[in-house]
Amino acid sequence: MKHKPFFRFLCTITLWFYSIAIVQAGQVVTSDQRDWAKQALAQEANLGTIESSQSVAVLYFHNKTNQQRLNALQKGLALMLITDLSKIDTIFVVERIRIQALLDEMDIGESGLVDPATAPKVGKLLKAYYVVNGDIHDGSIEPLEIGSHLLDVPFKTVTNLPLTAGSLEDLFRMEKDLLFNIVEQLNIYVTPAQKKELEMPLSLSSAALLALFLGIDYSDKGMYSDAAEMYNRAITEDPGLKLAQDSLQELNNMGLVSSEDISRVEPEPEEIAVESGSGWGTV
Repeated sequence: MKHKPFFRFLCTITLWFYSIAIVQAGQVVTSDQRDWAKQALAQEANLGTIESSQSVAVLYFHNKTNQQRLNALQKGLALMLITDLSKIDTIFVVERIRIQALLDEMDIGESGLVDPATAPKVGKLLKAYYVVNGDIHDGSIEPLEIGSHLLDVPFKTVTNLPLTAGSLEDLFRMEKDLLFNIVEQLNIYVTPAQKKELEMPLSLSSAALLALFLGIDYSDKGMYSDAAEMYNRAITEDPGLKLAQDSLQELNNMGLVSSEDISRVEPEPEEIAVESGSGWGTV
């Protein structure tokens, strides 16, 4: 009995380190994440209330343009938002691989698309107070319009956030619009220094970003050689794209690709074309 306080302290420290590990995790869905997803679904009926109102999960966006080449944006926009929101130390952001593991376990991992009726359940399983997702549409004036929605999981209320619009070459700017709409809606205070950091784009190259997004999708499907090829193409388009470099290194460190897979490759003929005249290149 004397050891109970120490035991509670030890459990708290363990959970804290585990949470830090989740935030710092890479892009490969591991067996640990899959085991967690199985346990979460098995214990769904016994889940308690969500304690922290500062926890956020960003689900994948829906491509409603009927342009298959834009499917890469579904995970890509979520990835960019998760990467940026994770820089804000006053909120906890659910890691993307945890979301992917849960969607896989729910048999919706292939599409990754969560419908409005299922979103509260997903948020509760992820222990997220807020869930963000959105839609990608053909624009009436600009080529693309992207809208996002903020779901309050405990109260099951949805707030539609302002639209952002532009061409594919404006992707990095549109993501920042979405980001600051979320920050404002959640009443998150960011210092001028933090705002400046958040404004930094993941990449200015739409071709590099599309290649990165495709690499992430291949990795989720266990197609690690194809993922490495996409990461290599992303690095070729933008040698400073650190997330592509880290993701490629992760595959190498985990022994999921060969040394040949991690060598840099030149882009092949167009598979996804960034709008003509953009100067961004092709993937």
